[in-house]
Amino acid sequence: MSNHNRLFHLLVVGVEHFQPFFMKMLVDEKRPFSLYIAHETSPESAWKFADMVDVVMVHQHAAPALFQTWPAESPLKPIIVVLADNCLKTAVSFMKAGAVDCLTETAVTPSQLFRALEEASQKNTPLQKLTTQNIQLTTKITELEDRNKELESFAGMVAHDLKNILAQVLSSTEIIQLKYGSILPADSDKFLQRIMTSTQKGKDILEGMLVLARLNTQEPDFTLVDMAEVIEEALHEINPLRQQTNAVIHMPPSWPKVWGYRPWIEEIWINYLSNALKYGGQPPVIILGWQYEKQQVRFWVQDNGPGLSIQDKTKLFEPFQRLHTKKANGYGLGLYIVKQIVSKLNGNVNVESKLGQGSKFEFTLPALKQSQFDSSDAKTTVAQSFSLNG
Repeated sequence: MSNHNRLFHLLVVGVEHFQPFFMKMLVDEKRPFSLYIAHETSPESAWKFADMVDVVMVHQHAAPALFQTWPAESPLKPIIVVLADNCLKTAVSFMKAGAVDCLTETAVTPSQLFRALEEASQKNTPLQKLTTQNIQLTTKITELEDRNKELESFAGMVAHDLKNILAQVLSSTEIIQLKYGSILPADSDKFLQRIMTSTQKGKDILEGMLVLARLNTQEPDFTLVDMAEVIEEALHEINPLRQQTNAVIHMPPSWPKVWGYRPWIEEIWINYLSNALKYGGQPPVIILGWQYEKQQVRFWVQDNGPGLSIQDKTKLFEPFQRLHTKKANGYGLGLYIVKQIVSKLNGNVNVESKLGQGSKFEFTLPALKQSQFDSSDAKTTVAQSFSLNG
């Protein structure tokens, strides 16, 4: 039962990684108890505050360092790990390390968050007493994880086969339309077009499923990535759509280098740019930019579209969400894939938008040290830009 008069002492570790909306929810005055929050940016120093707090809440990106550096002689406080995405494998690893709970940052509700804090505070026992429970729990989770891998492998094979079948249907329909369209009944073209449209949508869904399957099974080789080269490839990929929409794209004169996996980063840009072209203004005016922030680089794609409501923004990066239904052709997997990719690259996604004022889609990636940037690069923003005109 909640105690409205109780005061919880909470230590938040890795605060720079948390999304602003999550921190706002954490300090919500409607919570059923009083809460004193202390912040610690260094996970290696969190243990020093163990005697002063009831619960430790750490972001996924700071959690490994916290668990690795917590001294064995210091009692391990109840630790809640906040995950950037709902990844079962990641949650299992942190539960094995000693976490009492894992919450998904973008999915948790205020009531779930406050209940987790209350329950964690009641588990203020040494790590040894939690070990047996964690082992039992993680054993069951590992069994489920193995079954999920089998299902993912099977789904990937089925999706691949179905994609090939749909490609044959689409090709055959196009041949019928071109070769026999003149001798078919007048309304035949309408039905053939419906077949091709639906078949293409099916192919798009299956392609999204295949990308997700690869994300869950592939271990990427992280390297130094020149973002200028990635942007060039992404622009080449979306060029037909850019010409079709007569879009104007503004870009900074230079781009930084980041640490990541190039094919995945290119996929992020293609998704963001395609959305800006499809759902932007008429014609679309798109601004690309970047900014160096601490150990990360923030990139963005800004459009002049209709903008998004607060309610739509909360659903944006979830699967099968189509918010611009009048213009949408796919089934809402693109931004969900972006979110999964960025999370695996140790970054975050975000969107800034207001109705009638366009949208700004952002993502962050680990950066090189600031000293490795040219001084001109480190200051580059979209204030100095040139245009790509259709």
